[in-house]
Amino acid sequence: MQRKPCSNVRADGRPNVRSDGRPNVQEYRSIATQHDARELISKLDVKKSNFLAYGAHVTSKDEARAFCAQVAKMHHDARHVCFAWVLADGAYQFSDDGEPAQTAGLPLYTLLQHQHMKDVALCVVRYFGGILLGTGGLTRAYTEAAQLALRTLEQAGALSEWRLVQRLHIVCSYALYNQVRYCICSNKGSIEHAEFLQDVHITVRFTCTNVSIQAPCSGEARCSLNEAQETRCRTNEAREVPRAANDAPCSTHETYQGTTDETVSAVQRALRELAGGNITVTCDNPSFAECVASREENDVPGV
Repeated sequence: MQRKPCSNVRADGRPNVRSDGRPNVQEYRSIATQHDARELISKLDVKKSNFLAYGAHVTSKDEARAFCAQVAKMHHDARHVCFAWVLADGAYQFSDDGEPAQTAGLPLYTLLQHQHMKDVALCVVRYFGGILLGTGGLTRAYTEAAQLALRTLEQAGALSEWRLVQRLHIVCSYALYNQVRYCICSNKGSIEHAEFLQDVHITVRFTCTNVSIQAPCSGEARCSLNEAQETRCRTNEAREVPRAANDAPCSTHETYQGTTDETVSAVQRALRELAGGNITVTCDNPSFAECVASREENDVPGV
């Protein structure tokens, strides 16, 4: 499954990174929010061993760990429940769950990275069939099981694009509404909600194209390799993994707080100039939103 590296490369071909060298991610892929995490995605049989794949959209470590525990509980009789999860803030974890080191969790994590997926958790359950596969065979089997799961999700329309967006909240008079709408749509904004009261209250969304992250979070928001390899996500064997010294929280909200996309700034200025100050425009911090292509485009209304 080939995908363009949209999250880490800019249009001019240069890496999309911050001043400190870390990726400035403004787009990524994930499992769609409507996908039922309890639903079996795919099944792969390799030399009598059964590999069952499950996936979910997750937005925090707690959600990711709860999903893995849920799958382990559903398959409490399985020999291995291996997993990998990656969050948009850079946090990640993977587990071999008793398989030889780096033969299960790491291949799952590597595939998610290669597919530019974030806020996603993937579990592969193995029912041992009595035939040893060897380290190479295990790595291939877990990789193939994960690839099959992602292909199945894509074919079912259960993978989605997540883009960094910024919202404007506008209050204007009825007389200015058409001009405001033209300004929004001509700058590729999408009207999410309009309420016609004494004045018109509009919520508009713009896909960010040029926004820089303010300041790096303290520490790398990730689990250490040893923690990731040793963690077993079982309900009956649950144990809290000690927080590593560098396992600092790092949320998208904190990362982008106080920043404004250049297009959004230009629209704000244009609207205020248009109304001569008789308009209210407030701006949210950038945040990631699940985007559907057909909903992204607005026809520019006639003047």
